[in-house]
Amino acid sequence: MGSPDGYVIPAFAGITVRGSTDWISAFAGMTAASSFHVSQVEPLRTLLAVLKNPRVCDILKPIGDWIPAFAGMARTVGRLGMATKTLLSIEQYAALEERGGVRYELSEGELIVTPSASYFHNETRDEFNARLRPFVKKRKLGGVTSETDVMLAGDTVRRPDVAFISAERLRGIDLRKVPLPLCPDLVIEIVSENDRADDLILKVTQYLAAGTRAVWLLYQTTRLAYRYVPSKLEPEVRSADAGHTFEEPEMLPGLSFPLAEIFPPFEM
Repeated sequence: MGSPDGYVIPAFAGITVRGSTDWISAFAGMTAASSFHVSQVEPLRTLLAVLKNPRVCDILKPIGDWIPAFAGMARTVGRLGMATKTLLSIEQYAALEERGGVRYELSEGELIVTPSASYFHNETRDEFNARLRPFVKKRKLGGVTSETDVMLAGDTVRRPDVAFISAERLRGIDLRKVPLPLCPDLVIEIVSENDRADDLILKVTQYLAAGTRAVWLLYQTTRLAYRYVPSKLEPEVRSADAGHTFEEPEMLPGLSFPLAEIFPPFEM
């Protein structure tokens, strides 16, 4: 990288500056938001990462004004990062045309795009539906739906793999609306390989905050089920291999089946 006087910063944001102080003055002059273009945000984030390097800091110690310059750039890049994030309303989300091979959700205005589900994902969903739907329909407890957009709080739309909606919540609702303007009583989500833990917890939190009474996360690889309810901080963990069952006696009295029945083998 050269000596302090010959330190070279590559062409971040279209500028290459050589020398011990020239580049600082150049970048310090760009800290006003009006000096940036959206295309410069990512290069500047990279520059900030370079500036955090201890070796670079040692090189820059003799130069007195690099700290305020760095702070100004960090603030500006942060503002730009927020400015370039497009948020959608429920109406704008509903008007989107979904492309093949992906599925959409809306999380607090942010469009979430995920790949289509796998065969094993859908097999677990269908096995669950095959047990839940006839039970609910026979007893007229409400409705069971899959992959249906439901509207939660704060410009959030989720598409649960399986959802039970009680007859009480369905009463008076126009079922032709997309998304449905209600929160399910029970949500079943089958966890895919591309799902991130923090995204799953956010999704669970959004369901429970909107009024869902229980959320189940089903992990196919470990054959475990995590049950979340509003009254408990930690989920209840059930294992298919240990012979545990699915049951929700308050919502679905009398329904019980082994979790092992809904987890398909990975090889047929």
